[in-house]
Amino acid sequence: MRRADNIEAEFPPGVTMPAELRQLCDYLDDTGYPISGLMKLRPEGNALKHWFGDGTDAWCQLAGFGADSTGSPLALWLYAGPDTSKAPVVSLGSEGDKTVVLANNIRDFLMLFGIGYDDLGAANLNQPPTNPDSAADLRDWLAAKFGIHCPETGIAVAEHGRSRHPDFAQWVEDAVESTITRDEPEAEALRQRVFAVAEDMIRDGRSQVYQVSSAWWSMDFKVVRYRNQLLLDYRDRGKWHPMPEQYEIDEVVARLLQFVRNKERDHYEVSVVCSGHVTVGPYRELVLVPPANDAN
Repeated sequence: MRRADNIEAEFPPGVTMPAELRQLCDYLDDTGYPISGLMKLRPEGNALKHWFGDGTDAWCQLAGFGADSTGSPLALWLYAGPDTSKAPVVSLGSEGDKTVVLANNIRDFLMLFGIGYDDLGAANLNQPPTNPDSAADLRDWLAAKFGIHCPETGIAVAEHGRSRHPDFAQWVEDAVESTITRDEPEAEALRQRVFAVAEDMIRDGRSQVYQVSSAWWSMDFKVVRYRNQLLLDYRDRGKWHPMPEQYEIDEVVARLLQFVRNKERDHYEVSVVCSGHVTVGPYRELVLVPPANDAN
């Protein structure tokens, strides 16, 4: 299967790839990397699901088609409808930041892509790239194939796109916020209990990496359904260990899973961090946030 078909197979249902992007993928199949800086054209994978959740309204409005060297996804933002030829191209930072519009549409994106920036989402588009020659062959192809001539810097292309679609960062914030549960009494009680268990485990030396006094700490759990039971493990130094019975967390986790969107999974992940946040995955199924006045 060609690269374009692999990418389109992970688009939201009913969404088709714009012709220009398909031809760009075919060009890459024929030439190989590098194509432009450190940029990649590849299927979306799980990156956008981690942002918004599998099958959510927000996920269905994004068609991922690439990433930079940090894993920050590139996507077509379909908020105005399923016509990908008119959709703006956006970048979502791999660390939950730098959510930006890169171009007004796919043709403008090709103009930006051909400049040769290493990582488009994080690049200073006011300045030329450090290695423009990485995209020299691509620029020749864009000019011959589409009559597209790339400028020396990308700021004008990006500013035009952002002026036409100014609400992307707020849209992302609102979509992520919709996965958060706060101020729900039972959920808050469960958050406190899971957080307390994580603290107790770190105090008891279950973590060889963190102490409760550390500036940053986290504790990760794996939950597997097996014959009407929940089997729990915790992770330390990258290895999974059976959850000690003394912490009596099984019933707490069972109640916690009543709040997730997808209640039929066989496998969940629970992450607890020192800020008091408790996240249930995969794909941010549930995020429990401490009250604003919580001192955690």
